[in-house]
Amino acid sequence: MKFNVQKNCWTMMKKMITSRSFFASGVINRRVALVVLCFRGQIYDLKTDHWEDMPNGLREGWMGLSAVIYGHLFVVTEHERTKLKVYDTNNDSWRTVDEPPLPEQICKPFSVNCNNSKIYVVGRNLHVIVGCILRLNTENNQCFSVQVHMISSRNGMFLTLLQFCMFWLVFM
Repeated sequence: MKFNVQKNCWTMMKKMITSRSFFASGVINRRVALVVLCFRGQIYDLKTDHWEDMPNGLREGWMGLSAVIYGHLFVVTEHERTKLKVYDTNNDSWRTVDEPPLPEQICKPFSVNCNNSKIYVVGRNLHVIVGCILRLNTENNQCFSVQVHMISSRNGMFLTLLQFCMFWLVFM
């Protein structure tokens, strides 16, 4: 099923090539990208109502939770002391975002979300980082950097508020 915002109704869409139950997803250029644990992926094109196999580079590098910012897919991988990655649709490849490694408390995150140019990552012991993604235009391609701010998990009231805000941004 897909929801048409202009008509305020649900409609049937074409079935996937292979059904999936556990997956990560993102919307890039009006195309829904889905990748699953077994490293298979499909892309649904909203305009043509058609499913196709995901490009190899996109599928192989999508190893973690993700968010789409500025129309680009960003992934926070689950490896220790890793960097944020961004997918380059022109080259079907991944690049690391110019930044120091993510704080140890954030490694293996259990929640990633975004709003405008900010990415919110919740890690172990409810430590949270807020990253401001900056777009750097170069001659031939776009590069990104991120300014990361750690929020202590000691402030339980703040975390409850942050979780509510993240829920509201996604579902409202």
